[in-house]
Amino acid sequence: MPNLDIPHLWCPGLDTEMGQRGERFISANKWHGTILEGGKKQLGGFGPHGKLYILSHGHAQMPVFTTEKGSWTAEQLAALLEADGLAKDQREIELLVCHAGESVNSKAVGGKLMAVSQSYQDAKAANASVDSAPFKKKYDKINAKSTQPTFFESEPERLLVPLSAQLADALKKKHFTNFRVTAYKCPVAQYNPGPGVFLDLTPKGGNWGEKASDHAGYTVVWQ
Repeated sequence: MPNLDIPHLWCPGLDTEMGQRGERFISANKWHGTILEGGKKQLGGFGPHGKLYILSHGHAQMPVFTTEKGSWTAEQLAALLEADGLAKDQREIELLVCHAGESVNSKAVGGKLMAVSQSYQDAKAANASVDSAPFKKKYDKINAKSTQPTFFESEPERLLVPLSAQLADALKKKHFTNFRVTAYKCPVAQYNPGPGVFLDLTPKGGNWGEKASDHAGYTVVWQ
């Protein structure tokens, strides 16, 4: 019988880029051999003791998961995981997502950017040919006041809650239990040079391709 407790990799919107990066992770780490795609209901066949790795881009100004296929808030991602059959007693979830463990903006600016982004998505849903220029102009004006991604704990009263923490909260609201969400307070080096998870510490004054296990200070866990 197949081992259903092996690590597996899931992407909410699998595009060519994510597919190529995901295949490198799988090959280097001997995970389950197929990238699981959001919306395909492929998670139900895996045991809760096999770590779930989630692969996507992270946004540097807004707390969202993104690929060329779309973007997802933490609440939307939790709903997609549930719909795809993730076990309610899933134990380990790790985000291969840049900036997911740190705050990407202030509450004031980030909230306004999210509102503009949602307004554009709503307008596009109503009219596929809607002019994006006014929305982009408004977004850019607000974005000029954005902060750089930073450690949330430095000013928790002012900064946006990290994407990973938002996901943990959203999963709890959907009655997932006993899980841990691991994320990184920096970009993830998704072109991984070998087994393990590697980080891009250049925005923090370090090097690209540093092994995550050697830099515990950039790891955060929510449960």
